[in-house]
Amino acid sequence: MRPGGSCFISTPNRLIISPGRDKPINPFHIFEFDQIQFRDFMAACFDEVSLLGVFHARKLRLHDVVCRRNFSQFCLELPKRLESRFYNPLFIPSIRTSDFRIGENRLDEALDFIAIGKKRGNRIA
Repeated sequence: MRPGGSCFISTPNRLIISPGRDKPINPFHIFEFDQIQFRDFMAACFDEVSLLGVFHARKLRLHDVVCRRNFSQFCLELPKRLESRFYNPLFIPSIRTSDFRIGENRLDEALDFIAIGKKRGNRIA
């Protein structure tokens, strides 16, 4: 990466996506970070690190409130009948980018983290 360059990397929030587990629930994830772990990981590689969070908005937020449960966690234990009759044919295909928001507050509640790593000078990242 050139001096002055930026790198954007995202990861699920371990505390939300795989709560109370050492091994991620998602079989395709080798490791998931919490906010502090991710910031430390990025700080070892970049001179400046900013963290943002990805949160549910609009219909996903409404689903969270109505079901009293985070939609991402809810999907992991979704009954097959409900999945095949409502979620897969109707609800999930209707999700849009507007159903998510990115912010810098309350990061412990974020679904995912987005780190922006910046490089100064001649340090190699």
